[in-house]
Amino acid sequence: MNSSGGIRYFARFYAGAVLLAGSALAALTWYAVARGDSESRDREDEQRFAQLTYEVTSKVEQAYTMLRGVQGLFLASDNVTRADFHQYARALRVGEGAELQALQFARWVPQQERAAFEAAVRADASLQPGGYPEFRIVPPGERPFYVATEFNEPMQGNEAAFGFDTASGPVRAAVLEASRDTGEATASAPFTLVQTGKTGLVIRAPIYRRGATLRNVQDRRREYRGQVSVVFVADHLLGTALGHHLLPETEISLTDAGAVDGPAPGASGLLLLGRYGNLPARSPWREERTLAQVIAVHGRFWSIEMRSRPVDSLLHGKALTAGLLVLTLTLLVAGLLRRAIGQRDRAQARASAVLSATLTGIIAIDTAGLIRSANPAACSLFGHPEGELLGQPFSMLVPELARDGMPQVGTVRNVVGVTRDGQPLELAMSLGEVTGGGSPQLLASFHDISIEKRIQEQQRSFARELEGTVASRTADLTRVNQELEAFAYSVAHDLRAPVRHVHGFARVLELRHGAGMDDKARDYLGRIVAAAHGMGRLIDHLLAFSQLSHHELAVGPVDLNEVLRGCIDALAPELEGRAVEWRIGPLPVVQGDAALLAQVMSNLVGNAVKYSARSTPALIEVFSEDAGPDQDCIAIRDNGVGIDMQYVHRLFKVFSRLHHQDEFEGTGVGLANVRRIVERHGGKVWVESEPGAGACFRFTLPRRTGSV
Repeated sequence: MNSSGGIRYFARFYAGAVLLAGSALAALTWYAVARGDSESRDREDEQRFAQLTYEVTSKVEQAYTMLRGVQGLFLASDNVTRADFHQYARALRVGEGAELQALQFARWVPQQERAAFEAAVRADASLQPGGYPEFRIVPPGERPFYVATEFNEPMQGNEAAFGFDTASGPVRAAVLEASRDTGEATASAPFTLVQTGKTGLVIRAPIYRRGATLRNVQDRRREYRGQVSVVFVADHLLGTALGHHLLPETEISLTDAGAVDGPAPGASGLLLLGRYGNLPARSPWREERTLAQVIAVHGRFWSIEMRSRPVDSLLHGKALTAGLLVLTLTLLVAGLLRRAIGQRDRAQARASAVLSATLTGIIAIDTAGLIRSANPAACSLFGHPEGELLGQPFSMLVPELARDGMPQVGTVRNVVGVTRDGQPLELAMSLGEVTGGGSPQLLASFHDISIEKRIQEQQRSFARELEGTVASRTADLTRVNQELEAFAYSVAHDLRAPVRHVHGFARVLELRHGAGMDDKARDYLGRIVAAAHGMGRLIDHLLAFSQLSHHELAVGPVDLNEVLRGCIDALAPELEGRAVEWRIGPLPVVQGDAALLAQVMSNLVGNAVKYSARSTPALIEVFSEDAGPDQDCIAIRDNGVGIDMQYVHRLFKVFSRLHHQDEFEGTGVGLANVRRIVERHGGKVWVESEPGAGACFRFTLPRRTGSV
């Protein structure tokens, strides 16, 4: 094989290798861009789905809060009138939202009292002067008892539900029995609403005789007086929550998956609550994406599912363009290599054309420091006509190099050049080495950085302005928070005196004139005294809570053993006549504010005593655990009524109570104080519990230096 044949062989070999490697790189680029787009879409879908799920559950919880409020109306009085119910619903603006159909009260009516009940409703002219002469319990027929809708808000659009027996039909009967027997608000399976003919669902809460003792299911059935309900049009629950969450080629559905304590249904057992969107048909060119979540809604499981079938990421224009671009560059490089060897002159001419066409200034310099060539971009950059620079010393363009010398090959350096008319020019210069005509040459490339420097300065100026804006906004936010805290303190402080006056004068009436009052008047007066006393406690706790953020910590060593002994001594009146077993382990000495930490221990130990009142004997454990090299963990465990952990997010909020006031008294501020105090000490507080199995509260505090 002669020399030219060998050169052609190696040219073809290297060109083929470059083509193969470039094709693989193009495929990898295509796949990487497609995968990145797919992952980005996944993240966006997850964020949208999480927001959608939150909005659906939030709407249900808003309705549940409304239901608990109207239940409280009946718990506060044995004589709630139609006008009372109407005013309450009107204040809540029931029926103005698309998702809530109605707020109702249905009364339990034995069969023998049906005629009297219907006559009383027909004659009720409190809202309608002529009463309701057409009122009757529907559907007709004799049954042992009825749970008939007596109060119905708004009436317009819900006329067909007025007088409807909510115990009729398997779905309505099931949710009625579940809420009655458990005493809890309970959601129904979907069913057809009589007032609209659309698929709907209800959340019902039972009403019992006020003051009744409810120890078991038999007590609840005996004392049952009716139920309050919020009614939804099922399809609207999802429809009003969609907003901007629905994307093209996407379908979102909400289905009822059955009772929490029932068997898990199969696919055919799911009951549709709502479906929105336009899901394309299956196709080999489309991806299948599904996000789903099951949420518990007051005794039932709901399944939220978001399905989409976008065009496969591998077929998106961005991925295809990236792959084709790399492949095109590969073909270009392979073609250049194939023609490079054996065609030096043509390659040099082509390189010269490329240098002439490029926008980067390039100058070739020989070993004597003279300019051998300069492309049009370099001539234009320095302001010289083409050909004028040939043979001139390179230092004429960059004078500082005459003093400092040429930089090393392969480096990039910022220099100041000089134009033909003597103007300075800020440049980035990179230096390379090539061989041309058998002799080495330096190749200097220039890039004008003056514009970049101006942009950088603008960016620095913008950053300074942004920092000033952030500081200003932070100061505004701090001021607003301080104003809010001052407002809360002022409101609570100003309420103190009126509440004490109410309590004091009520006590005067009770002591001086109580003997001359009838039983009902004394009962009302007793309620006023109790309510004023509770309001006073609530105001005191609110004041303490608002002042916590202003209380400067008096940090020092605190022996929690002494703090605990003081808490137990203070609880002595509450422990009289009770069987309480204490199991107390050694507690550490921590760093903190002694007064505030005493509040923490008092609240947590007091709660353990209060919520274990029904346990005989009550078992309360206080002990410490290791939480790392610089923190201690203190635990308070009881065998009381426990906590449902699905509501734990409400536990440490102000005024948030998980048990009714009639069961366990309190203001709902204590645990909020606990969390604020512990967090101000650099610790955290949490709880682990099960209903009926007690609760264990834990909190961490910084360990005192030198303690073990």
